[in-house]
Amino acid sequence: METVVENPDNVKLSLAQLNIESTIELEDIFEKHDRSCLILLNQRISIEREVLFKLWEANTIHVCADGGANRLYEFFNNDGLRAKYIPTYIVGDMDSLNPEVKNYYEARGTIVVVQETQYANDFMKSTTITSLHFNLPALPKILQSKNYDLVNGIDKIFNEARRLSWDDEPIHMVVLNAIEGRFDQTIQSIAQLYRLARDHKYFKVSYITPNDMILLLPANGVWLSFTSNFRDEILGNCGILPLAGSCTLRSTKGLKWDVTNWNTSILGGKISSSNRFVGEDGCYINSDTDIIMSVELKSDGLRKWFGSSKISLGI
Repeated sequence: METVVENPDNVKLSLAQLNIESTIELEDIFEKHDRSCLILLNQRISIEREVLFKLWEANTIHVCADGGANRLYEFFNNDGLRAKYIPTYIVGDMDSLNPEVKNYYEARGTIVVVQETQYANDFMKSTTITSLHFNLPALPKILQSKNYDLVNGIDKIFNEARRLSWDDEPIHMVVLNAIEGRFDQTIQSIAQLYRLARDHKYFKVSYITPNDMILLLPANGVWLSFTSNFRDEILGNCGILPLAGSCTLRSTKGLKWDVTNWNTSILGGKISSSNRFVGEDGCYINSDTDIIMSVELKSDGLRKWFGSSKISLGI
């Protein structure tokens, strides 16, 4: 039977009573990891400077998808600050990259990877380079030698490397500019969340916008972990969005409005939006298929949290 329950504003949950198959630590998205990447897509960077600086320092490598390098270059109004934020790679068919920007970053050590194939978009090419960076130590030497096919050589290198030796240890990936600008590109970005979850499960992917973080929640019981301070200061409203088709929320625990056996779909007009977290240290979602979650980020809380962070903002 379908139920909807309104909870108090603070609920203590017992994990022993939950069927948890996977865990996502929300606070962890902003922390440092050895195997991590920040990807910038080709839309204007509209997040606050503090957020960009925090994410930059928290990630090991930085990849601009083609014209994303233009956006990074334009984000700074002086060369002194611009020179502190040099991407590791620029990847794509280079139909958008400004030659002046290309020369600027190449002169400062960025590796520019031309891949002209139209069977993958620049975001997909960036994820391939990220995978290779952490699994093929010889990658920089191969790229600098230009000894690869400029059409789809990176895919060929990827397929061979994965066949011979591969480490499926998690790679933490934060993506900027994925859910902004043109609507068709936003939908493409959502599609890539599902593709990565299907084909490259080692990626832990988060999209960050000026207002939200967007995640793909795996089916069959996921625990979203956070501290009560992080919840109260940074996390706002949330939505559970069936963008890939109808989905049944078998059970949720730790939301203001928890549901059981709740069928949600775009066509049916039933979507859990404007919900919020009330679990003291987490929230549990058990769905029958993978499903998108958006989580509002409170800008004032982020600024306060970054100010108390041990990671330098560089400003």
